[in-house]
Amino acid sequence: MANDQEMRHVGSACPGYEPDDFGFQSSTGEAYYKSCTNCRNLRNGKCVKNLYDSVLASLDQS
Repeated sequence: MANDQEMRHVGSACPGYEPDDFGFQSSTGEAYYKSCTNCRNLRNGKCVKNLYDSVLASLDQS
């Protein structure tokens, strides 16, 4: 299982990230941070858009 830091890196770089609207909101109304853990596409610990592995691989190449 990925750690929290990895989930944040992937969430920040993911083109399919969609906030779940249940996370902490800043005073400007923006999500506090992007992470797979607060993305609506993460269900039962898996990305339903199958983007996690490809985004992680692209981060490793940069």
